[in-house]
Amino acid sequence: MDAYIINSKNLSMMKDIMNVENSCFKKHITGIKKYYKECLLDHKCVNIALIDNAKVVGYLLATPHNWAVREMIAGDDPKMKRSMDKYYIETVGILESHRGVGGLSLMLNKLCEFLREHGIFIVSLHARVSNGLSAVFQKKFIVLEKRTIKNWPYYDGNEPTDYLEVKI
Repeated sequence: MDAYIINSKNLSMMKDIMNVENSCFKKHITGIKKYYKECLLDHKCVNIALIDNAKVVGYLLATPHNWAVREMIAGDDPKMKRSMDKYYIETVGILESHRGVGGLSLMLNKLCEFLREHGIFIVSLHARVSNGLSAVFQKKFIVLEKRTIKNWPYYDGNEPTDYLEVKI
């Protein structure tokens, strides 16, 4: 199992990426497949596939931080501030059959390597608390900012998320 940066040459992986998305998240965002495809085509996006035996078993998408502020999150998290020097992790998911064996670390290491090479040293995200993702980020990275948002709408509005900015 290893993590790879993917792009427009990997559009054939969309079916597997959507399988990861549908398996990992109960609430599905309308138009997400089209959005992921657009992100594979956009060189500003960082798409990382976790691959095991030629199959995508995990997916991570990071975009420029300001995209999240402007397009997706601003209404749900008005405290987010614009910044040109960070990236936002939009989604990260791993099939249940492949969790707990280092896949998240592989994808995060690949992301950090890529971003550092491009002069980016801060990552932001809304990290789920209930599945331990927030705790993982807080242990792995230096936390620059943390805010808890109760009843985050992307998780059916019934659980909190931590907004984190971390130094990679």
